[in-house]
Amino acid sequence: MLTPEYLASCTDYLLGVCDELDRAIIADIARRIVKTGGISPTARHQIDSAQQAGLLLTEVTKQLASATGASEKEIRRLFDEAAVVGLQNDAKPLILAGVQTDLRPSQQMKDLLSAAVSKTNGDLRNLTMTTGVTATCAYMDAVNVAYMKVQSGAFTYQQAIRDAIKTAAVDGNYVTFPSGRRDHLDVAVRRSVLTGLNQTAAKLTEYYAADMECEYYETSAHAGARPSHSVWQGRIFKIEGATAEYPNFEESTGYGTGAGLCGWNCRHSFYPYWPGISKPAYTPEMLREYDAPKYTYNGEKLTEYDVSQLMREHERGIRESKREIAAYQAAMDATGDKKLKAALQEDFESASMKLKNQEAAYKDLCKQTNHAANSTRTGVAAVKDQDGNILSWNRAYAQRARQGAERKFQRLIEGTGADIGGPGTLAKRNELRYNNKEESALYDRYLRQVKSGMISPLSTFENYKKQCRAIEDSVVGTTTSNGIKITAQSQHFIERVIGTIEDPKTGKPRSGVSVEDVLDALQHPLQTVDAATGTGSNASQKFVGARATVTVNPNTGVLIQCNPTRSGLRERLLKDGK
Repeated sequence: MLTPEYLASCTDYLLGVCDELDRAIIADIARRIVKTGGISPTARHQIDSAQQAGLLLTEVTKQLASATGASEKEIRRLFDEAAVVGLQNDAKPLILAGVQTDLRPSQQMKDLLSAAVSKTNGDLRNLTMTTGVTATCAYMDAVNVAYMKVQSGAFTYQQAIRDAIKTAAVDGNYVTFPSGRRDHLDVAVRRSVLTGLNQTAAKLTEYYAADMECEYYETSAHAGARPSHSVWQGRIFKIEGATAEYPNFEESTGYGTGAGLCGWNCRHSFYPYWPGISKPAYTPEMLREYDAPKYTYNGEKLTEYDVSQLMREHERGIRESKREIAAYQAAMDATGDKKLKAALQEDFESASMKLKNQEAAYKDLCKQTNHAANSTRTGVAAVKDQDGNILSWNRAYAQRARQGAERKFQRLIEGTGADIGGPGTLAKRNELRYNNKEESALYDRYLRQVKSGMISPLSTFENYKKQCRAIEDSVVGTTTSNGIKITAQSQHFIERVIGTIEDPKTGKPRSGVSVEDVLDALQHPLQTVDAATGTGSNASQKFVGARATVTVNPNTGVLIQCNPTRSGLRERLLKDGK
């Protein structure tokens, strides 16, 4: 038996090899697209594309051959290790009970192990060669589409090339199976090796159980099992036939099918069970706990399976962004066209900022659900260092991505015209977003209001927070002169409190009002006016004070807006009041 934990990590190095291959293929695709140059007439275009495609396939094939050689060696180690680990786990109940047993693999088991290694290596060769062909097709398709776009007159040369590179980055490194299914190389290799390892260990368990004349199996169990597997995990089954207490093994678990036990990407296994000697590994309470929704994410209760699916979604997005960034960087390095290079730089920075936001969201998911981030699932240039550690993607790319993301963020902030007074870097912005969500929402609202012109760009975020909190502390919760309890402030209200140097509606300056004047108008008005009546949220009532006029919804108690009281009206009301 192989444990779920062993199966979860055994292919890490192999993924590192494929990640490096993945990056190299994509970078070469991007360089070939750029080197096609200005789109020439149809005949020349077809010849150039074919020549470039032929060169690409030759170079990719060399890379694939080298990578596969390293993979075969690693697979042999994995299978050798799996045989010993599996046998030791299968025999554990007998060893604990003092029963003598032979842990050496039989010749039949050795033959099975060799056949399994050969089969998995064959699968890898098919996968990587398919990748070479698919990469070439992606290049041809991307260049042809770019050519048609330019010829149609609907796109500029730069835009067509940019779109083609993005297409190659996202779609150009897939493995295509005979069924028509497509997967990225890292996903396909992980599935192939993981499934091959588990199925081989399962066959060894079958041989061992037969040698020991065992009649029962117990399946392993783990948190996060897919729903169709959780119904049979951690239970005991009869190998041949069935009894009232023990259902049939294959019928219950789907063993031997792709969707069943030890099938596609399955982390479950099974091991011999001897009634009266073995002790069940899992209690009903343990199995219920595995399926219980015990994690909270953004206020929602999730099971281990739910969390694992969210993590895989985030990890796929991060890998895709890294592939896209690698393609843009390779293209910039290859082109001498200044305009194209500037356009690619812009795309590179946008993709980099997207990546940093994705990484922050992934980190937040892991933090909220108390899970460890998995760098082997987010890396695109993962390699094994001299100490055997798995490293995340290439440092040069990571550094360029951080710098590009920061430049993009700074331009976005500068575009608001605001003296932000808040998070000055993208890293701090994401820290605010996930560690102080209330203030983060306030910051987003502040930027929108400054950008729209409703708040003066001279007003800092610190002042914005100060005014919002002053209203919450001093006005919300109070009661107006006619008994309306103030419950909240609207977005429009804070805009009016702060004011702007140029109202986008009138083009004129609009003065703000102080919190003290707002409170004075509500509690000591010179005049109260029903501006709009009704029972819903459209009703409004004006409180005209000596220095401010405040509008409130009398049904909800929400502060709607405020303005300085016009001097002429103030003088008249004061005179009438006398």
